Amino acid sequence: MSAPKMTELETAFCTIIDVFDKYSSAEGNNMTLSKGKMKMLMEKELPLLLSDLGNSFGKFITALVKLTSTLK
Repeated sequence: MSAPKMTELETAFCTIIDVFDKYSSAEGNNMTLSKGKMKMLMEKELPLLLSDLGNSFGKFITALVKLTSTLK
């Protein structure tokens, strides 16, 4: 019997985790990202969304960038 098929959202979460792991594993602690690695992840993995900051997701990204710039 085959395993149940993951939903679209479950698949998306798995993809997000895989991308996060790709960037976090380069720094030793795969549970966190430095500000630099977070910036790199966003620039490399979200280039089209970052280029259109007028849409709803773009506004979310702008807020996220502001938040991450204040983290120490």
